[in-house]
Amino acid sequence: MAYTPRYRVQDSRLEPALPYSGRRTIPLPPGWGSIAYRVIARDPVCRWGILPGEEGLCGQDSTEVDHMGDPSDHRLEVLRGICQTHHQKRTSGQANAARSRIRSLRYRAPDRHPGYVLPEKEASVIEGPNA
Repeated sequence: MAYTPRYRVQDSRLEPALPYSGRRTIPLPPGWGSIAYRVIARDPVCRWGILPGEEGLCGQDSTEVDHMGDPSDHRLEVLRGICQTHHQKRTSGQANAARSRIRSLRYRAPDRHPGYVLPEKEASVIEGPNA
């Protein structure tokens, strides 16, 4: 499959090259194209590796814009140009973390039946050695 950039430059504006199909929880502000254009012009090379936990620098061309903090904060200081591969990696990691938080609230260990008698070894651990 051929790579298609998410944005293209037209008349010094950045416009979506493809219709946006993401599932953002926080909508992008009006004029996002001009903000993204300034970020990619400032960071022409992928800025992967500047945050803790990111291994090494990338060196590929920046094609997308990443929020380094709060997704509703659209200041230029907290945005960075990043390549599609690393943006997908970061976004999927954030989505997986959110899903696991929701899943942990949804599922819990089953309660023991009130009439269940603990084995002697397990009961001493719960009650303590002097019980």
